[in-house]
Amino acid sequence: MKKLMGWSSLLWLLAACIGTDYVDVPLGTDRSALVVSPRSLSLMVGEAEALSASYRNFDGEEEGVPLSWRAGGEAVATVTSEGLVTAISAGQTHVWVETVDGKRDSCLVTVVADVNAVASVEISGNSDTLGVGEMRTLTATVRNRQGDILPAPMVMWQSSDSSVVSVDEMGVIKGRSAGLAMVTATAGGVVSLPWTVRVGGGSRSGTFSGASGYSVSGEVSLQPQGSGYELVLSDDFMAQPGPGLYVYLAPQGSSGSGGAEIAALQANSGAQTYAIPGSVDPAGFSHVLIYCKPFGVVFGAAELE
Repeated sequence: MKKLMGWSSLLWLLAACIGTDYVDVPLGTDRSALVVSPRSLSLMVGEAEALSASYRNFDGEEEGVPLSWRAGGEAVATVTSEGLVTAISAGQTHVWVETVDGKRDSCLVTVVADVNAVASVEISGNSDTLGVGEMRTLTATVRNRQGDILPAPMVMWQSSDSSVVSVDEMGVIKGRSAGLAMVTATAGGVVSLPWTVRVGGGSRSGTFSGASGYSVSGEVSLQPQGSGYELVLSDDFMAQPGPGLYVYLAPQGSSGSGGAEIAALQANSGAQTYAIPGSVDPAGFSHVLIYCKPFGVVFGAAELE
């Protein structure tokens, strides 16, 4: 009798999520990353310092993997296979670290011959997000090799895409259109690490419709919230029950392939709110899915407009 009940449960699960929307890629948000430390390094000619790097796999778990190191400009600095950087001559270069599967990161290395010369330029600000038309001021701190702040240096500001973010000679940035842009500051021939600015495109919303023979209905909206975003399912939301239902952002409404897992569905009906993880950029997705994760089937989708 117990065996019969077990088979019945399995058949129910299969029936609940049967469909053709199967995915052949890992599900969920890809949290793999390679991170070098420190992000920037200042050295006098002849000095040496070791860099380190950590790798996290798809699930975000730290994992030991083979790493290769290389210097972008060996006339300025060299690096050993263990990440030891040696300063050769004054200038700037990147030292890169890479995994066999192509994950890369870099450290910006500045080499100076004079202890009082500009050795680092660091940008700071109270936010890295802007609305269209919104303005904020960035600050550049200029230091020598000893870490002393240099008084009133001339700083030049630049945006990688002025159609997205503009910046004036005082470091005032303005959001021009939705997208990403990088702002840099240069003093004494030394450039800073880029300050990445995201300009939001405002709210988007859509209406759910069922898929694969399942019933899902109601309104959903993607809204800015603080420095991030949240998904809001309205009080008219309803979804047919099923095992392992999740909320996904996806580049299409037909499958979860290439999508980002947001969270398990809180309830099959009624208003619900989901914070978008900081690692997920909503700009890259056009649909919200109600997704049967165990079987890779879309129950319903809403196109965000």
